[in-house]
Amino acid sequence: MNKSLFTERILTKTAQAIRSGAKPFDKERLIHEITTDCFADEEEQKNWRPIVAQRIELLLSDEGTFISHIRDACRFCEEGRRRCTHVCPTDAIIHTADGVNIDWDRCIECGRCVDGCISGALVARSDFVKVASLLMRSDERPVYAILAPAFVGQFGEISPAKLKGALIQLGFDGVYEVAMAADVITSREAEELVERFHRGDRFMITSCCCPVFMRLVEKTKPALVELVSRSVSPMIALGRLLKAREECKVVFIGPCVAKK
Repeated sequence: MNKSLFTERILTKTAQAIRSGAKPFDKERLIHEITTDCFADEEEQKNWRPIVAQRIELLLSDEGTFISHIRDACRFCEEGRRRCTHVCPTDAIIHTADGVNIDWDRCIECGRCVDGCISGALVARSDFVKVASLLMRSDERPVYAILAPAFVGQFGEISPAKLKGALIQLGFDGVYEVAMAADVITSREAEELVERFHRGDRFMITSCCCPVFMRLVEKTKPALVELVSRSVSPMIALGRLLKAREECKVVFIGPCVAKK
């Protein structure tokens, strides 16, 4: 099974079904389309149907944790050689007879376990379907896309102009780069650094744009929390700027699952 293809099919076909506006939502048909697209063997299609059903339920749900475990899909790792436990930097994952348990007091929501899981049994929360639904109601208020700087390396030879055009065609009312706000935050952090030096602080930690780093400090080095910059991330800053200008919805698009 190609995990990337499997995930892409679930996301896109569920979003397409939402945007089609068909009611009632035909989940059984959707499950059939996804399993037949991803698996040629009929027995495999049958085995994966309940897993696909759970993935769709997670996409449609507004509840749940940052990372969910689909027990039926947890079938390819050898006992004692669980990849998710090996890649977790804070030892937050424990395997028991009941399946995978995540210690949320240790978890920093970095997503490495999701990337390391070869069967797609660990799933990060996705807002893909929510965005599709939001774009259907964009006539109520504008919906803007804000792009992480990493977008320039994510789409091959596709130019920024073409990417912007594609997002507009999807239904976004405007597209902005988060890097616009990075300069503002850098300036603000420089001012904060001067203020801290004047009051006697020895140094300041300035990685406010990385939520994983922030959680790592909070959970493993709490004594350093006071040394972290009080600035918000460029993503949050740009979102606030757009919402201060008018009533709107803002969707962040980036490669990091921790920023969801």
